[in-house]
Amino acid sequence: MVAVEAFWRRSKVSSNFLLRKRVMEKVKALLKSRRFWTAIGGVVVVVAQETLGVDSETTNRIVALAVAWILGDSLRVTSTSEGE
Repeated sequence: MVAVEAFWRRSKVSSNFLLRKRVMEKVKALLKSRRFWTAIGGVVVVVAQETLGVDSETTNRIVALAVAWILGDSLRVTSTSEGE
């Protein structure tokens, strides 16, 4: 029974380590993503709209441009990976 418990503990520890490692890899990939930083920039523009003194129409256009670029970049990446 002790051997089973020890195996169970080891397997839980190794699975937690692997899960943590996968999550950290995904976070690193996210921080390298241009689309992620474009989205963050759009959110910052919306939040800082009053501070920067930008009217809402300009803010909407900036956000629409960011969304269009993100969608276009996503479609481009998808279409090139399908052709391989």
